[in-house]
Amino acid sequence: MAGGRDHECDPGVADHLAAEGAGKVTLESTSDYWRIWFYLLEAAGLDVQLVRARDVKQAPGRPKTDKLDAVWLAKLTERGMLRPSFVPPSEIRQVRDFTRLRTDLARERARHYSRLEKLLEDALIKVSAVASRLDTKSVRDMLEALIAGQRDPQVLADLARGRMRSKRDRLVQALTGKFDDHHGELARMLLDQIDALSAQIGKLTTRIEELIAAIPAAQGIDTDGTTGPDAGRGPGAPVLPAVDRLDEVTGIGREAAQAIIAEIGLYMSAFPTEREARGVSVRNRKANRRARGNSARPIGQDPGARLIRGLKVPGERRRRRATRTRFSRPRGVPRRGYPD
Repeated sequence: MAGGRDHECDPGVADHLAAEGAGKVTLESTSDYWRIWFYLLEAAGLDVQLVRARDVKQAPGRPKTDKLDAVWLAKLTERGMLRPSFVPPSEIRQVRDFTRLRTDLARERARHYSRLEKLLEDALIKVSAVASRLDTKSVRDMLEALIAGQRDPQVLADLARGRMRSKRDRLVQALTGKFDDHHGELARMLLDQIDALSAQIGKLTTRIEELIAAIPAAQGIDTDGTTGPDAGRGPGAPVLPAVDRLDEVTGIGREAAQAIIAEIGLYMSAFPTEREARGVSVRNRKANRRARGNSARPIGQDPGARLIRGLKVPGERRRRRATRTRFSRPRGVPRRGYPD
C-alpha cells in the first residue's frame, strides 16, 4: 500500500480490506505518513507489516508510480520477500510517547540551566566553578537569596549545605560579583521555567509507571503465583516486574529501564539479531535517506546505539575515528606556539 502527504486517510479502506478477507497488508515506510494508516488498519483487526522503501527498491524491474507501487508491494508480500520493520504494540507505543516527551522536556530543562549559568557568568558569579551542578539545594538557596536582594558573599556562602560547607572560602570568592536587579529578574524567569518543566517531568514519570504496570507482560509474580500491577515487589518474589529486573543491571536506573521498555518492548523475539535489539531497530531509519552501504557501522554510527548513549549504559563505548590529514600534528610531537 503506497501513500503520501497528499493522500487522505479514508477509514472505509480498512473495512473494505477486512470484508475482502485480506490476509496481510504491507505499508511502505514514508516519513511519518504511514502511522495513521498502520494504526487504522491495525485497529480493524488486519495483519499489518511495515517495510523499508530501501528493501522494495532493491528488487529489480519495479516502475515508480503509486498504483504500481501498491501492486508491487502486494506481489512481494504474497511471495514472502519482505522483512517487516519493528512496530511496537499499542500499549508500548503509548509508553514511548510519554518517555520521548519526558526526554524532550529534560533536554529543554538542561538548556534553561545552561542559560542560567551564562547569566550568572555575565554577573561575574562563578558558582558553577565550585558546585558541580546548579540544581543542588545549596545553589538554589543562594540563587533565591540573590534574587531577593542579598549581595553579601559571606551571607550567601553560609547557605551552603552538606559537603559544600567545606568550600566556603571558594564560595565567597565565586559569589563576589556584579549581580544586579535585572539579573535577578531574568534568573527568576529561568527558575520558574525550570520548576514548571520539573513538575511536568514528574507527572510524566508517574504516568509512565502506571502505563507499564498495567501491561500484563511487565508485571511480576508473587510467591503465591498471583500477578498484577503491584505483584513481584515483596521479598522472595520469583519474578520481578520488568522495570525492577532492568533496574538490577549495573548502570541502568528506573527511568532508563522505562525508556528501554518503551523503545524495544518486552519481547526480544521481535529482533532477529543482537545488534538490532541494542536500542531502536536498525531498520527503522527515515525513508528516502541515501543508503551508505551494507558494511557494519561502528557503535557510534549505529542508530540503535543512540538509546545506549543517551542512557549512559556502561560497556558501550563509541569508536572514534581519528581523522588525520597532512596538516595534522604527528603523535608524540609537542604542540608549539607562535614565536615571540
